[in-house]
Amino acid sequence: PKNGSVFGRGEAARLPEAFGKPAFLGQEASRFIRENKDNPFILYVNFLEPHMPFFGPRDNQYSPDAVKLPGNFSDPPTADQPLKAQIYQKAYYERGHSGLPLKTEADWRRMIAHYWGLCSLVDTHVGRILDTLSECGLDDNTIVVYTSDHGDMMGSHRLIAKTVMFEEAARVPFLVRLPGQKRSWRVRGPVSQVDIVPTLLDLLGQPVPSGLEGQSLRSAVEAGRDSALQDDVFIEWSGHNNGFGDVIGQVVLPEGAEGLATPEQMAAAILDPVRTVITPDGWKLNYSPTLGEHELYNLAADPLEVNNLARRAEHRPRMRELAGRIVGWQERTGDQVEVKPESIR
Repeated sequence: PKNGSVFGRGEAARLPEAFGKPAFLGQEASRFIRENKDNPFILYVNFLEPHMPFFGPRDNQYSPDAVKLPGNFSDPPTADQPLKAQIYQKAYYERGHSGLPLKTEADWRRMIAHYWGLCSLVDTHVGRILDTLSECGLDDNTIVVYTSDHGDMMGSHRLIAKTVMFEEAARVPFLVRLPGQKRSWRVRGPVSQVDIVPTLLDLLGQPVPSGLEGQSLRSAVEAGRDSALQDDVFIEWSGHNNGFGDVIGQVVLPEGAEGLATPEQMAAAILDPVRTVITPDGWKLNYSPTLGEHELYNLAADPLEVNNLARRAEHRPRMRELAGRIVGWQERTGDQVEVKPESIR
């Protein structure tokens, strides 16, 4: 390691697969399972990959020529979408990421091929853990949940990573395998990760505390029924210093995005604490408290989020009603960001 004791992310990503973090986690998780197979246990395993830096030991597993670019790749953020998204799109174009350029379609295909390699890398070592459960005879006595803390734009709207509220960044993998489960199904209704704890408690036959956030998804998990999923989903972004460039008012601004706005405006855009509500029928409001850069999408008709309806007067009543739902969620959870439905005119 460069600092003598700990491998940085970039260094660890360059290690041969056998010596990398995913292999280590798969090995240690399997060891834990074997040592505790006769005892009740909860095991939490946190893989970093797939994550920046976007390279690793399987960079050549997939050919860039096999990559199909996202359907909204040719729809970069426009003037009616948040300044933050425009900032990062320009910065990625000018600076690239993870040592890779991002100017041409070929550049993006190479980046996405690397990402696929990282996904398969993790898949292999998650598979090792599942194989160990089977070897220890625990298949019929273990609930397995596979999920992530965020998605990745990976070319959608010509963005990567997260920080924006587009579906590709906000949606996550969420797979549940029950003891003895023999078939699979897909639940299409919107759910939230706050539903995980009440769901697990319900599946384990334990009482769900009345004050616990979220709902049990047991009926959906056990039978694939999403008719019971009638709750709105709420997403929050509280802003943080996640840029890579000049420091303005303690906010790091991405290099390469100069000229889109003043440094102060760019800093405000990056820190804007957006609150989002998604309804079961597919209406999505991103409420922008600081800048008023609201977004309204009809996901049922526009799943790629290329038509922001927020500037259309006929949708203002719907936006106010959705903002009111955010306020209701804030009252239940104690969220302090100021949301004013009446300000949407």
